[in-house]
Amino acid sequence: MSTDTSTSTVFSVLKKYFGFTAFRPPQEEIVSTVLAGQDCLAILPTGGGKSLCFQLPGLLFPGITIVISPLISLMTDQVMQLTQKGISAVALTSMLSSQEQQITLSKLQQHEYRFIYVSPEKLVTAQFIHALQGVRISQVVIDEAHCISEWGHQFRPQYLQIRSFVSALPYRPVIAAFTASSTPATTKDIIAQLGLEQPKFFRQSVYRSNLSLHVISCPTHTVQQLVMRRLLKKFKDQPIILYCATRIHTQDVATILQSSGLLAAAYHAGLSSEERQDIQHRFLSNQLNIICATTAFGMGVDKPNIRAVIHLNLPASLEGYYQEVGRAGRDGQPSWCYLLMLPGDDQLQAEIISRSYPPAECSDAVIHFLETKPKLKTLLLRDLTAHLSRRNLDSELWITLHRGEEQHWWKVDWKTRTLFILQSRSSIKNHKYRLHQLQLHQLQKLLAMKEFCFTTRCRQRQLVMYFEPLSELHRSLQCRQCDQCTHESHGTPSLSELQYFKKLSRRFRALSRRKKAPLLAEICLQLLASYQPAQISDLEWMSTFGRGWQKEWATLTASKKDPQLGKDPRQQILADGSTHESQLKKLPPTW
Repeated sequence: MSTDTSTSTVFSVLKKYFGFTAFRPPQEEIVSTVLAGQDCLAILPTGGGKSLCFQLPGLLFPGITIVISPLISLMTDQVMQLTQKGISAVALTSMLSSQEQQITLSKLQQHEYRFIYVSPEKLVTAQFIHALQGVRISQVVIDEAHCISEWGHQFRPQYLQIRSFVSALPYRPVIAAFTASSTPATTKDIIAQLGLEQPKFFRQSVYRSNLSLHVISCPTHTVQQLVMRRLLKKFKDQPIILYCATRIHTQDVATILQSSGLLAAAYHAGLSSEERQDIQHRFLSNQLNIICATTAFGMGVDKPNIRAVIHLNLPASLEGYYQEVGRAGRDGQPSWCYLLMLPGDDQLQAEIISRSYPPAECSDAVIHFLETKPKLKTLLLRDLTAHLSRRNLDSELWITLHRGEEQHWWKVDWKTRTLFILQSRSSIKNHKYRLHQLQLHQLQKLLAMKEFCFTTRCRQRQLVMYFEPLSELHRSLQCRQCDQCTHESHGTPSLSELQYFKKLSRRFRALSRRKKAPLLAEICLQLLASYQPAQISDLEWMSTFGRGWQKEWATLTASKKDPQLGKDPRQQILADGSTHESQLKKLPPTW
């Protein structure tokens, strides 16, 4: 489907609805391609204006535009922006009641919407397909298209149903796919899985000149906490995203920051839709400065002034890392991205990947046993454990059976402890081999992420080499602002401070049975975040300590082995010529 539209009409719509008088490259070429009825795949960095590339053509097409998106927050945010522009749009999500969904589908049949946002799961429901009968569909948009590829970093099996959905339509609309990160292998898979017909390909370089990338290796969790606090102090009152690997970690970090008086909240998939919406709204409206989030937060969040993104755990892939740091600096202003890596982070990610797949040896043993009994349809679990020489259903076999259920190889009746085989032995074996290949591929992605962390080259250059191996840019690229190009230290503790931590830990052990030991640790971290370098004796002069605690602390630190304790910290001269006394007066009571 193509639309004959003059250039003046396109620019008139651009000005009227989006407030722009000119396109950013390559927006104009993408819009022209879509309006000409040609399929396209566009790989544009976060903040590159992907939504305009399909929203503008959607306003000029005679029919509706279906936008397939993976996250509710992503859909509702874009619908809200369109509605504010006076454009009729709706998101068909699980947040709507059954009655609201019926009303929405009824309005859809009456052609009251220009845009309808759906998840890939909702796309193929009988209710939605029935509502589309008689509705003219001009454009199908796949947002976050990397989710359709098994070789991508956020594979969603439901995305594989998009091609059959388009094929079932009475006539074929133009298909436009968009993503921010895609390797050559993923790009090839996206085109194949969507069935794009002679698509026009657009790729903008992943290089973001306004982002400064830094990796800080933290030997302990305490050091990581110190570096984090110093970075938060540096970007005080500015929007920041802190990424954590687990839900519990986001809650722990948010609680610590809230106790320090910071406007922070935890965001993860375990929260209700209402809670997530509320937190996102508060962050976008500047009621919160810091979001402690898992990867569930960020996709499509249109907050242009995020000044820093801090990772407290190693991401599983460079694609995920690039998506997440891309939340910073969407306004084009200088922004900073920090990865505070801990020892063993890569092993943790490798374990998470391994737990997502059937254990190799155990699953091979189960499949081999089933091959010896080709006509068997049911199997008692006690016969399986006996064959595998296991006394009972151990954890490895339990995981194997559950992973097999997820892949629909078999079904387990746990009450009767019976295994019902659903697929042929050859299908199970082939599928198992495919899963093994995917697991190796994810481990290779993790290895690439680890190489990025330990590289001695420019970090931006390393990203370009990964995503654009055929580009000439990486041969000469030198961003001159990442940690490898500048060799700057951002909050990393000095050797004297590391020695301080060691001494401090001994003092904490002496207070381990006291109720206020955690509070003392918190105050010490606050002090260290403000002082570079800091000394043990500084604690005696902290305004947050009462006199009784000062005396008790002085007693605990009284040791002939510590030469610093005999000095009066108020008389020590710092490198800038000031004294500790003058500096302590500047220290806020809680930060």
